Amino acid sequence: MTQLITSSSQIYANWLTAVMRSHGTLDESGSISGADVVSFGDAAGLMGSLFRATLTYAEGSTGPNTVIVKLPMDDPAQRGVADMLLFFQRECTFYADRAATAPYNTAAIYGSAIDTETSDFVLIMEDLGHLTQIDQVAGASVEQIDSAVTAIAKQHAQYWEHDDLEDLSNPFMRVNSDLYHAALPAVFAGGWDNAKIHGAGVLTDDIISFGDRWGEHVPYMLSQLAGPATLIHGDFRGDNLMLDENGALSIIDFQITGVGSGIYDIGYFMAQSVESGLRKANDERVVRLYCDTLKAEGVDIDFDSMMAKYRMGFAFFTIYAVTSFQAWDAFDGRQHELMLGMLSRSVAAMNDNESLSLLPALG
Repeated sequence: MTQLITSSSQIYANWLTAVMRSHGTLDESGSISGADVVSFGDAAGLMGSLFRATLTYAEGSTGPNTVIVKLPMDDPAQRGVADMLLFFQRECTFYADRAATAPYNTAAIYGSAIDTETSDFVLIMEDLGHLTQIDQVAGASVEQIDSAVTAIAKQHAQYWEHDDLEDLSNPFMRVNSDLYHAALPAVFAGGWDNAKIHGAGVLTDDIISFGDRWGEHVPYMLSQLAGPATLIHGDFRGDNLMLDENGALSIIDFQITGVGSGIYDIGYFMAQSVESGLRKANDERVVRLYCDTLKAEGVDIDFDSMMAKYRMGFAFFTIYAVTSFQAWDAFDGRQHELMLGMLSRSVAAMNDNESLSLLPALG
């Protein structure tokens, strides 16, 4: 059993020795004599704090040269969102219960612990730094797009309208859950004022009017993204996707894994992780690739209905870009570039697909 820690200052050699022994990576006589811990800094995500520990072993002991330790983020605004929506519980549960049967690679877990009362958690993971990460700021290539879409479509097929989905909805929330209906308008609003200030250069009058009333559109948007139901990644973006030299995909970061329409992952990926011009040129082709992959896995799906959900979905996916702006002052450098890039691509995706025209008029 892994002892829960709450700070990177607690990542010390004796603790890591106990973790690796409990996993079987070290035998009972093996030990780690030192750990050099470095924050990922600008390479980190927005919803977690990541640290790389370079390990020194006692004589006669061997193991991985480095491990990744993941803890909750420090920013209180982002932490509040994560706690409310069970992000950390979802990730720990995915790695414990679902990763072994996933149709793609992911990081090996050496140890994990979570306090469900406080949502403090820790994950000790395999370091995948040798793989090529899809750079979300630069944007995915066509080859990377196809690899990502094909891999996640196979997961969707695995859980498509599956009998287990009802049980999986705790903690993997359904997209159309009451909590999302209640919470998401406030989550969006928490970042919207900052987005209008810092992202003013990419927001049009129509988008601003839409954003000002985004919460009123939530019931319709969630109803459209709720099914056909499957297990979705929920944060399917470039920085969470890595490729080896043969193009095999590894996926990380399962904090937002949930139950909903598989097109959710596809639209979110295309909106946030692909340069806008390339995304526009591949919108229809990618949805066809997704449907064809599902059909090859035995799922009968209608292209037109998926394309309509894909186009409308871009209006909903603005929340991912906007929410991060609540913590604008806590970040700098690459995170600011990432936030602005996500917002710009969201706006372009909505405009290119006439997403707002697919929403019912508000009174």
